[in-house]
Amino acid sequence: RVVTTLEAFNVYLMPDWNLVSSPIIPTNTSIVNLTTAVRATGLLERVWYYDASQAGTAAEWKLYEPGVGGDLTTIEAGKGYWFKMGNLAAFTAAGKVSGPMATGLPNTPAPVKLTIAGQVLQPGAVVPPTYTVYAGWNLVGLHSERATPVSTSLGSVTVPSQKWGSLLQYLNYIYFPEQQQAQPEIDLGRFDRLISTSTMQPGRGFWLYMVQSGTIVP
Repeated sequence: RVVTTLEAFNVYLMPDWNLVSSPIIPTNTSIVNLTTAVRATGLLERVWYYDASQAGTAAEWKLYEPGVGGDLTTIEAGKGYWFKMGNLAAFTAAGKVSGPMATGLPNTPAPVKLTIAGQVLQPGAVVPPTYTVYAGWNLVGLHSERATPVSTSLGSVTVPSQKWGSLLQYLNYIYFPEQQQAQPEIDLGRFDRLISTSTMQPGRGFWLYMVQSGTIVP
């Protein structure tokens, strides 16, 4: 039997754009339910998902907007989502900032926490889930408890022949290492290309370009 350890996962949302995913299968996939605490801050503007199965049609982009609704109603494992948050001025007005990291710098944004309860595998599931990806661009997530090499995560679309052509992540975070005197990592909004030897981190979303359709096996 498979024993999993995670029962919830926290995703930390920064000002402006965040490309994220759920590394676990949410107990409740309702986007309204999952974003309750985030919406309470007043900083969530929209959530977008690109449905590659509908590429080239009016339904390829699905949207959720707080207070309005939309055709995006769930957050699911294996998929990537764009969360558009308010800008730094909006975070400041909401009190979601701390002091500047150095003299002359603006205040430091305090991330908004999105908590997703669930498990890596559904209780009683006969087999783990798999995810269909389509020729062209796909918004995908890493379905894993741990950081995983690209060569492992995309192994099912790499062997015996590579079906994918490009993998991008969007970095928007501030990370403070636990070690004393270590410098914080700061990446405030940029695309980063991953290769086979790179590592995919749980909680991040990814743009995956497929040369031909395939199936991702977590």
